[in-house]
Amino acid sequence: MNKFAYVGGFSGGGPVAYPTSKLFPDPAATRQQMKLLFLCIGTNDNLSYSNGIANFCKSNNIPCTYYQIPGRGHDWTVWKPSLWNFAQMACAKGFTDYNIPKSAFTQNEAESYDNQSGIQTETCNEGGN
Repeated sequence: MNKFAYVGGFSGGGPVAYPTSKLFPDPAATRQQMKLLFLCIGTNDNLSYSNGIANFCKSNNIPCTYYQIPGRGHDWTVWKPSLWNFAQMACAKGFTDYNIPKSAFTQNEAESYDNQSGIQTETCNEGGN
């Protein structure tokens, strides 16, 4: 866990025989480096071992946000809200501190081509608006 500071596991599965201690060989280093560890599963998901990871984190004082969605399985009814929540939490924890986020509801940078140097425009007479 020394490669990524923000980790999201949505219906996290994998080889059940793989010990959780191998995921976190140095819990103290993980506590220091990890900014967000987010795990989410549906309570009807038989393929996930997120519960074991969450328990390991709890017993080793590794901060971990663990959500269980009641009655859901291994599908998009878990993954969609997982991704949305993970993205919101990662931004709140500083993931986007490198720049002030621009609203998706304003003009995209690619649309403001007039602010770029060397851009030429043409008139189109072949339909369209």
